[in-house]
Amino acid sequence: MVITKRVTATIAKKHKSFQKDLVMLVVKKITDIIPHKFLDIKSDVLNSVKFADSKFNIPGKIDLLLGAELFYELLRPEQILVPDPNLLLQNTVFGFVVSGKVKQPMINHIHCGMIREDLNEASKEFMEEYERLGYRKEVIEEKVPDAIYYAIHHGV
Repeated sequence: MVITKRVTATIAKKHKSFQKDLVMLVVKKITDIIPHKFLDIKSDVLNSVKFADSKFNIPGKIDLLLGAELFYELLRPEQILVPDPNLLLQNTVFGFVVSGKVKQPMINHIHCGMIREDLNEASKEFMEEYERLGYRKEVIEEKVPDAIYYAIHHGV
């Protein structure tokens, strides 16, 4: 993926008690939907806290991924452990965020939340970049009508 656009934006808490100007990179897609499927979580603790995202248990797009340079600025001291279903609620300037492992029925495939692109297009872009950097050269022989490519001594 080649990133060609960036924007300057301000993230802020509703009443401006926290505000930060950031330079953000613009990409088509950050990750797959998260969570993978609706999480039916029942706990009295969950009803008594203010969440940064009140719909954290409903599958949806990720609109913004904040980097490590801002991470610790967002954290607040309070943590709450929810034993069943083994969740950790971490307080932030925006409200509580949820992490942990939830029980889900076993599935016969693995879900990896990575960006999915057209493999042919991604491969083509990679090889064009590889050639542009001089790691791949076209070999032309008079006896062979088509161009042949080879990789220089190191692995791809």
